[in-house]
Amino acid sequence: MKKTNLVAMLSATVLLAESPAFAGVRTVSATINASDAFAVTLGEASGTTNTLFMAYGASSGGDSPASWDKVVRVGVVPAETSSLTVAPPAGWESTVHAVRFFAIDGALDGAFPVEYVAAEDANASFPLNYVPTSNTRTQIKFTYTHAHGATFFGTPYGTDDSNDYRFFQGADNTTAYFDVGSTRVNSANVLTDPMAVRHFELGNHYIKDLDTDSVIVRAESTVDLTGYATALQLFAGGDYGRVYSLKIY
Repeated sequence: MKKTNLVAMLSATVLLAESPAFAGVRTVSATINASDAFAVTLGEASGTTNTLFMAYGASSGGDSPASWDKVVRVGVVPAETSSLTVAPPAGWESTVHAVRFFAIDGALDGAFPVEYVAAEDANASFPLNYVPTSNTRTQIKFTYTHAHGATFFGTPYGTDDSNDYRFFQGADNTTAYFDVGSTRVNSANVLTDPMAVRHFELGNHYIKDLDTDSVIVRAESTVDLTGYATALQLFAGGDYGRVYSLKIY
């Protein structure tokens, strides 16, 4: 797809109010600015905050977010904000040739506006544009389809274990790990059904099963993340599957 045609598609108004799942949606339009970022303009506000999402893929998925390859939560937009700049997704103009934005009433940080987001290979990731602090907690409902022992949720896996923020399932498919800084907690041999849908809370520094309201494992102390600067991702290093909901607070 030529870039000129893509700009025309992005400039078109995207209105999803026809779908009952998108009540209170604002119109969104976007153009490419001189820095190859997206200049996003939101229509008339409803008097509440909104949550902006970016859908993208190799080709257009049309008006239904479920038809796009990937859907990423960009962030919460105050009611008084009418425009903002959004960086293009990874692979823009190489593997990604279509992008659409849509906004939903409310500060949505729980369920996605699609059934789930997923990755099907180790090269896919979903940037979340959120840098964790010492007080960050995450509630994630998910299922694994491939365990590699790197990162399912958190920061990309690297060789510096002192700077980790990674949740992942071990390659043995039975152990859940959560690394914060240089400290690791793990729940050895508790994942008796590794492909089951799970709902966990990750905090500093523990893993809690929200379905049973029980803490699976807890470290002896918390970790100071002052100055931490790496943003979180989904599927950031070899581990992938489906994420049905995600709340970071």
